[in-house]
Amino acid sequence: MTLALTCTDDEGEEATGTTSLSIANLPPEILAVEIPSPAEEGVDLALWVSFEDPEPADTHTIVWTLGDGNTLEGEEITHSYAEDGSYTVEVTVTDDDGGSDARSFAWTVYNQAPTVVLEGEQSAGVGESLLFRCTALDPGGDPLTLSWDLGDGTLAGDVEEVEHAYLEAETYTVGCTADDGQDLTTVTLDVVVTASSDNAAPGIPELMSPSNGEVVDAAVTVRVAPVLDPEGTAALLDVVVIDTATDNSAVSLTGLAQGAVETAIALPVLAEGSYRWQVRAIDAEGLAGPWSDVWYFAVQLPEETQEGPYGCSCAGTGSVPAGGLWALLLGLGAGVSRRSAAGRSEREARSGS
Repeated sequence: MTLALTCTDDEGEEATGTTSLSIANLPPEILAVEIPSPAEEGVDLALWVSFEDPEPADTHTIVWTLGDGNTLEGEEITHSYAEDGSYTVEVTVTDDDGGSDARSFAWTVYNQAPTVVLEGEQSAGVGESLLFRCTALDPGGDPLTLSWDLGDGTLAGDVEEVEHAYLEAETYTVGCTADDGQDLTTVTLDVVVTASSDNAAPGIPELMSPSNGEVVDAAVTVRVAPVLDPEGTAALLDVVVIDTATDNSAVSLTGLAQGAVETAIALPVLAEGSYRWQVRAIDAEGLAGPWSDVWYFAVQLPEETQEGPYGCSCAGTGSVPAGGLWALLLGLGAGVSRRSAAGRSEREARSGS
């Protein structure tokens, strides 16, 4: 810029001088940068910068370097990151005289869990084949692994469709899980499986032993007569043994195959005490029959020095109330009762010494 100065005296004489004046540009100043937080992969994210310039007439160029190889221009931009990770983002505001201001910052973009849709029929008969389909998408395009839990102990691997038939009448929860390597998404649906309308339940199991008496060891075998199923199919047995002192389950066994003459079921080792037990039958369509009568027995541990049998397994029928068990045992043969009582007294004396 050239400046001129002219001076005139009172007689009209003039003198003029000139000089050059350089005025430096004042650059714009960034006031704030707005970014969304948290930021997630695969989502359109809005970024915005505010600034001021001492020279209102200036025009400006705004450039964003986004750290993933992309560059965008504008005071407000929208960008989507294909992958989660940490990115260095820089925004630069430049005026038409070349003055500029810049800001840079580290920005974390987080992984998004997969989305999963599970489809399939939710009711069927026993043995009827069902088709389930699992569709999974990842917002960040990560590779996905699928896994299945069909609710009856059957698992399936990395497939989108599973065909399966249930062998028992019950309600099952089918689940499909998608894994992108960082996050899991599981969706479920319930499937009601029913027996055919003309199917009849198996009969009531007949218990054989032990019944309403004592056994000597913690290793106990219970015996059940064969259970008839009206359709002539082989029924499976469920067994439950309850500790009468706590009313808690001591043993629960399911799906046991029947024997031709009797079913001998070796129970897990039981602690010394009194127990009640029942059995029911399940037919080939998963239809459960009634529970048997309740029978009772007591477990007594034998003495190492005791000669001969200790205690008894006494025949009996029907159910015995839990409180009446010991009264029944006291009414057994006198010799056995005296021996049992003596054995208990000896143990108590030794435990107290």
